[in-house]
Amino acid sequence: MSKSWRGNHVLNNDLFEEIELIFNEFLNKNLTDTTQYSKLREKIHQELEYGSGVFVHCSEVLKCLDKNKFQEIFNKFSLWLGVPAAINKQGDYIKEVSDTGVKDSLINPQRGHMTNQELAFHSDRADLTILCCWSQAYKGGVFRVRSAIDVVRGLEEKYPEIKTLLRKSIAHDLRGEATLHYCYIPILTTQKNNFVFRYIRKFNDSVIRHGVHLSEEEKKLLDLIDSEINIPSSYAEIRFEKGVIAIVNNHITLHMRTKFENSIDKKRCLFRCWLSSEFTRELPESFMVIFHDIRAGQPRGGIK
Repeated sequence: MSKSWRGNHVLNNDLFEEIELIFNEFLNKNLTDTTQYSKLREKIHQELEYGSGVFVHCSEVLKCLDKNKFQEIFNKFSLWLGVPAAINKQGDYIKEVSDTGVKDSLINPQRGHMTNQELAFHSDRADLTILCCWSQAYKGGVFRVRSAIDVVRGLEEKYPEIKTLLRKSIAHDLRGEATLHYCYIPILTTQKNNFVFRYIRKFNDSVIRHGVHLSEEEKKLLDLIDSEINIPSSYAEIRFEKGVIAIVNNHITLHMRTKFENSIDKKRCLFRCWLSSEFTRELPESFMVIFHDIRAGQPRGGIK
């Protein structure tokens, strides 16, 4: 069973030297025999799937590289770790997360990774999200991760009546990235002892553009979830600088980003990839529309 946690202690790991070693392998040659690193790969996935759901590493190797080589090593590491899922309709599986000048809104949705806006706590449409910082912003852009298991425990202790509502399907905007305009999926699924928490409130709120209105009960539920998620000091906080990698499990954690500002010589740029692997859990049947496969351990997620 995955862990409930609070605070920055979850960011600690003892795999620094092993990960730096494999980065050097990627840098100096095309690594074809990965069997010697299979235990390291499994350790990372065990922490992501059965532990805290978050893994952070600050690489000294990556800090010394130019942008092309940096992206190349990130690409190799991502492909070694899992199976990539398309991050847009064009089929890209690695994209820069940087400000392109667009603004997201409920009526005119834009991809959050293309803006400099604050992104509230949410989960992505993939089993794992991996981010690696090439350059940090002049100001802001702090990355935070929250344990979804801790959020649910807090809510159910304070509001016992919320248990049913959390597991009830709610309208979810597909943002023009599927054949349907919207679907209905639960925020929380705990069937067969399998914890899956999917929360991205702006996707619930923006169904209004399709003529769908959330009930007052549903709006109150979302307000209570937001309040619990944002309890001060409950989340882990990561300040991205060059070489910092963060990996999160989207079924048991939530992540957010504060608004950021760039300057002439400091412009925030991360590389992002969505992944699945043979370690992933079974998903509820209603997730088929957003994950394209719900079986455990199968390539899935992303945008078709």
